[in-house]
Amino acid sequence: MATSAHHKRGRRRGQSEPLAALVAVSLVCLAVSSYVVLFTDIVGTTGSDRAVGEPTADRLCDQLSTDGLVEADTSVRAAVGPETLPEGYNVAVTVTYVDGNGKRKSVLHQTFDRSGAPASLTVPEDSERIERPATVRVGPGDKRPGQFVVEVWE
Repeated sequence: MATSAHHKRGRRRGQSEPLAALVAVSLVCLAVSSYVVLFTDIVGTTGSDRAVGEPTADRLCDQLSTDGLVEADTSVRAAVGPETLPEGYNVAVTVTYVDGNGKRKSVLHQTFDRSGAPASLTVPEDSERIERPATVRVGPGDKRPGQFVVEVWE
């Protein structure tokens, strides 16, 4: 009989209360998820330079077009302010279309310096280049297939 009582006591030593076990597991999960959220937030803010081109192209497309339609006579200087451009980067925006003869023509082109001011800059070959399709209205009722190009570099 002594063996049986000792055996039962031995099994109880390794057990814990179910509520205490659930609380402990919940705390571990909370700690891990808090760490992941904090780590993701830190990595997201430090980020990489690769993330600059796409959001810049998105903002410029929104500023210079209406539902994907670009007016050929749009003033890029008037439509784009420094708040639209990434701080510390040079940006070039160009809109081209294909004319009736199949030749590509540029209708909008502007470069901006690191401060967001319009400037005459040469786009380096290693700039990040983002291209988007666009429709360009070149005259009343005359819409042409085109291309929206944004280039970003330091």
